Amino acid sequence: MDATARPIIENAKLPTMTDAVAPMQQAPARDANSRLMDDAQPPLIDASKPTMGAFTVDQPGPIRVIPRVLPDQEPRLTRAAPDTSYVVLRMRVQDGKLAVIGSKRVDGPLLAEEEIVQDGLTYEALLDDKRLSLGSVPDFGEQRSYPRPGTTEHYVTVLPSFDFNLRVPSDRISLQDLPKLKISLYRFKVPVPDLKLGSQPLRAQLAQEVRVVAELNGIQLAKLPSNVQEVVQRAFTR
Repeated sequence: MDATARPIIENAKLPTMTDAVAPMQQAPARDANSRLMDDAQPPLIDASKPTMGAFTVDQPGPIRVIPRVLPDQEPRLTRAAPDTSYVVLRMRVQDGKLAVIGSKRVDGPLLAEEEIVQDGLTYEALLDDKRLSLGSVPDFGEQRSYPRPGTTEHYVTVLPSFDFNLRVPSDRISLQDLPKLKISLYRFKVPVPDLKLGSQPLRAQLAQEVRVVAELNGIQLAKLPSNVQEVVQRAFTR
């Protein structure tokens, strides 16, 4: 015992060290097949009390719609579409005369013919001596039969009457212009090589090369049959 150490004075009011220190608990004996949690006891659960709160779905509150004030819409400015249409006149040729037997308006541009079929017929429509349209009528006015055995050419018969379509641009002629419309139907006497037509009437350019098959000087609407008057008026009215 160290003589220089401070003396230990026990306090009678405090527990002794042997009473204050609890004896160590000895771990239970385990064999080779035992597991660490085998001795664990499940927690006690009071079935009368809920273990956790029930799930609830929050109800959405009222949605506030804020009206949006938009400016008045204005129509988009577009370029006016041109009148791309033409009128078809159904013509009948009989005894050297032309007559209108029908008409209709067709939407779309009137395409000018690049070449004239010289083997057939050619029509020309003039208004105030200015050309409105020019077109070919191939094989009209003729009926061709199959060649007989031993021959190589078709048998051609000239018909006394036949019909064809004549087209004029709708933006260059009106219903009131019909009395001034002049229609001529030509046949080429001989083929004209490298034919190039100008703006003058066909008869003025090829007086020696063509001959007149039939003509119509003006369309008198009042003299047409009532059913033809109706379709012509409808075709020339937009």
